[in-house]
Amino acid sequence: MITGIDPRRWAAAKSRYERWEARRAARFAHWSFRRRCAVFVLTPVLVFCCGGSAFGIPAAWVWGMTAEASKGAPSPDAAANEYLMALGYNTEDGLLPILDNDQQNKLLEDWRAYRKAMDGTTPPPSRLDFGALHVGSRGNGSAEVTADVSAAWWKADGRAVT
Repeated sequence: MITGIDPRRWAAAKSRYERWEARRAARFAHWSFRRRCAVFVLTPVLVFCCGGSAFGIPAAWVWGMTAEASKGAPSPDAAANEYLMALGYNTEDGLLPILDNDQQNKLLEDWRAYRKAMDGTTPPPSRLDFGALHVGSRGNGSAEVTADVSAAWWKADGRAVT
């Protein structure tokens, strides 16, 4: 019994539900077993087989692409490369799967702070350059990636100013 409900009201509601259920079940009671199987088993199977492939194949493709996209980067230097490329192109899209789950918020905050600092210059840098990525082990199953990063500004005449 549910607490806080009057037992008389609960009994009345239960009896109303049982009457409703009996009326709905009575609708199919006179149907033969073959008819019930045809309606409740064969019809859905036919609908799924005939029309389901039109929806099932794209849904399976989307499911597979989503699972593949959520795997993250294959290596630490690939993740760092994606992070720096996103920083250079000013797009945050695709960063979440490549970031370490334990430090995801900190890395995103750092990314936004770097972008804000880059956009705060007059004029903002034209592109972000980074050198070779150096991967080192931290010893606890994680890696540390370092790289030399610099911004490049372009003049109107096409010459770079760094």
